[in-house]
Amino acid sequence: MCLTLSIQSGFSMLLDDFYTADLQNTITPIEPNQTSSGISVLSDFNFSTEPLLDRHTLDLIVQLANEVCLFKEVLNADDVAGRYAKDTLLTVASKNNTRLVLLLDKLASHDVISYNWQSVIARKRLIISSSGKKHLTQHDMSSTLNRIKDTTPNVADKQFLATIDKYIVLIKSREV
Repeated sequence: MCLTLSIQSGFSMLLDDFYTADLQNTITPIEPNQTSSGISVLSDFNFSTEPLLDRHTLDLIVQLANEVCLFKEVLNADDVAGRYAKDTLLTVASKNNTRLVLLLDKLASHDVISYNWQSVIARKRLIISSSGKKHLTQHDMSSTLNRIKDTTPNVADKQFLATIDKYIVLIKSREV
């Protein structure tokens, strides 16, 4: 029993060291509770990753989101780029949580966005569920992603995926 606790404690300390070392160079302080138009942008978070996306990539992601009607709001590329640079993105409402998660997972699998996108969205409370009742949590997004990976895409889904692929090619062609 004592050996098991010692091993678990050692493993836990090892994981803490790993994650601390991994994140050490990517975290910079930001101002907490920054607001715009009376909407709380960040609450109780004192750290954020530095912007990793260039303007061209952001423009294409915004264009993609608008083309596939990902959100109830139409995004403005200039506004998103400015807010992204300052880490003050506003909360938006999803039109379809399944499509949102599928699109973001596809972008992450092609290294366009960070692999921890679910955590970032949940932590910063960036997206309201398509029901309009709550912010999407990491569990919501992970469960949705797990569920859709077991289903065969229909014609509309294939067209949606083709549109995402088209934008990924545009983004990647600029990186070369």
